[in-house]
Amino acid sequence: KWWMKLSYPCLKPLGAYMEDLGQRVAFLADWRDHGTPAVFWLPGFFFPQSFLTGVLQNYARQYRIEIDALKWDETVMASNRYEEAPESGCYITGLYLEGAAWNPSTKALCESAKKVLFAPFPIVWLQPVSSTDDTAAPGYSCPVYKTS
Repeated sequence: KWWMKLSYPCLKPLGAYMEDLGQRVAFLADWRDHGTPAVFWLPGFFFPQSFLTGVLQNYARQYRIEIDALKWDETVMASNRYEEAPESGCYITGLYLEGAAWNPSTKALCESAKKVLFAPFPIVWLQPVSSTDDTAAPGYSCPVYKTS
């Protein structure tokens, strides 16, 4: 497992790791060859926090706002495919729920199906808003982990 010292964090065995690496390379190559994607596959980034900070920086520069005056407003989207990027922020995909599932009818978390440990989460729209904006609907602050 010497190769793990030179890699991104991953708990997968070598075969699954190679498949994951191939998906990451394909995501970045598609971006290079076809331009900025409408939806960003978050696991495709080595350091997703930098990408998300960059999205906030672009918004802050466009509207001449201090980046520290911004926060994310998250919206779980109904569709699983988008051809156009949102006007502000970004769409992300590649998140999973552990021990729970998403009910699109009620737009809420629900019990996971029997024997299903990880359930895919829908596309999320991350939209920069003022950190003083308190108009967002109440929600659940869910931790996000980046282990594959």
